[in-house]
Amino acid sequence: MEVIYSICSKLAGGGIGDTAYQAVRGIYRHDYLKQVIARGSGKIEIEKSKVRKVWYPKRMRLPYIPAWRWYGLENLYFDGRVAAILKKAGCDVFHGWNGHSLRSLQEAKRQGAITVVERASSHILTQMKLILEEYETYGVKDEPERAEIIARCLEEYETADYITVPSQFVY
Repeated sequence: MEVIYSICSKLAGGGIGDTAYQAVRGIYRHDYLKQVIARGSGKIEIEKSKVRKVWYPKRMRLPYIPAWRWYGLENLYFDGRVAAILKKAGCDVFHGWNGHSLRSLQEAKRQGAITVVERASSHILTQMKLILEEYETYGVKDEPERAEIIARCLEEYETADYITVPSQFVY
């Protein structure tokens, strides 16, 4: 079995990067890891030939793009690069994180791979409901997330064969 794992973060770089690294390390130790695709990596115990870094410019180089737009563009770019890598590399199982894996999931499914999407938080609609309740409490007059990002998360749920979650609350 060959697994390609993708995370639009620094692998072993704190937060979800640490969570992803623990999963990747387990896959690697069982000799299933074909490749991990990430934005970079901290100190890891995985041979370098198995790690593919996707470079993306820092936001400070393009300060005229609003932060909310930058985040979405970064995820779209990363996903497009991963989908292109999958097109050439192929795998038996593709595992990507929610919010930046739609094209990758679609490409992996097209090739007949089993697809998994990782959701680190509650369902996107539950998350938005909870955030909006807090916004109301504190008088915040903004949308917590853009409609296109919510739609993308929902489509990834529908596309993936499996969804992994970290807790009973998230489930």
